[in-house]
Amino acid sequence: MDQYRMGTIDDLDSIYESYASEFPENERKTKDQLKQLMSRGAYVLLIAETHGESISKRIGFACLYVPNGEDFIWLDYLVIERVYQNKGYGSKFFEEMMRRWSDRRGMFIEVEIPTGNDIDQERRIVYYERLGAKRVSINYYFPTESGDMPMYLYFKTQEMTSAVTTDYIQKAIISANRTIHWDHADLESVWKKNHFNSDNYFA
Repeated sequence: MDQYRMGTIDDLDSIYESYASEFPENERKTKDQLKQLMSRGAYVLLIAETHGESISKRIGFACLYVPNGEDFIWLDYLVIERVYQNKGYGSKFFEEMMRRWSDRRGMFIEVEIPTGNDIDQERRIVYYERLGAKRVSINYYFPTESGDMPMYLYFKTQEMTSAVTTDYIQKAIISANRTIHWDHADLESVWKKNHFNSDNYFA
């Protein structure tokens, strides 16, 4: 039986090895940075587990920015343990996140731009698009201290959600960056690089 629970700072010790193996160094946080984020309250860890008769095993986990007073969530990291990949667990986990925060307008997701050298990059795009996420028509940059990295930004809307605007998207980016990348030297320089490519909002 699959179950989902909110993780605690203490859970970071058990998940960090899997987390570090899934993301390159310039995209991931240190364990101390994740602890600081979680201690502030708006950054949460959601853990998926499967429970048998006598044991439970971790299926995966997600780190999300869930701001108070806002109507979106921001998926920062999603990891499905390798033994559970390509078996439908990821889709169920994604659906659980949308259900759990169904009062929000939707979820923002950062996705690597495929380089042609990593098939997993292509698979992630297919995965999120199959789940109904749409790519935002924006040149988006992921803040890093070693050089801001261009990425795709996706948005998965809840059913019956009203249309989003460029102003809404820009405010969400600023809100998420200020929390998740609070220690970046100059976030404003990153935001100046972000610009929309059309008035349709989605590519």
